[in-house]
Amino acid sequence: MTSDLSDFGEQFHRNALSDLRLGLDDKLSQLERGRIIRGSKQALWAIRLAEIHELYDGLVTQTVMGQMMDAQSRQLLRKCWLQISALERNFARVVGELEQQRKQNDMLLELLLTQKGIGAPLS
Repeated sequence: MTSDLSDFGEQFHRNALSDLRLGLDDKLSQLERGRIIRGSKQALWAIRLAEIHELYDGLVTQTVMGQMMDAQSRQLLRKCWLQISALERNFARVVGELEQQRKQNDMLLELLLTQKGIGAPLS
């Protein structure tokens, strides 16, 4: 399955998330080692930014998954339409064959009735 995610720019968002994560990991590491004071403005910003990072990462993932599901749905719909088209062609062929068989049966019946002298031709 292929899907075009160029309109979303997934790679741009993934790169931004990676850059943000590197900075966050550094700040959170400093916070854990006591280099940043707990409860300070810098510590609170780092914690809040980590929460935002998680939400943003989830949003990017949901968007990508949604687009992949849309692509899958379009692909399945195309497949269904192809199958419907094939069924319609097959139905038309069978109807044509049945019509031909009916004409042959009518001709045979007319010939049989004429040979037996039972009645006037059917057509």
